[in-house]
Amino acid sequence: MADLETTRAHGRIYLLATVALGGLIALVNSTMLAVALPEIRSEFDVGHAAIGWLISSYLIVMAVAQPLGGQLGN
Repeated sequence: MADLETTRAHGRIYLLATVALGGLIALVNSTMLAVALPEIRSEFDVGHAAIGWLISSYLIVMAVAQPLGGQLGN
């Protein structure tokens, strides 16, 4: 019985670590585009409206792709 409880405790720790790592990766993922925005804006010579559309498009694609990737990982 103790082995089962130990296994469950380890499983919970791994789950918590995975969720925490996923949260950190989401923060890094959302800032990648923000760091590149000045270079994108100057390279393509676009205005604020185009940058807004770029950010919105990126977030929509990520919002669709993440659950699909999670489902494929099962």
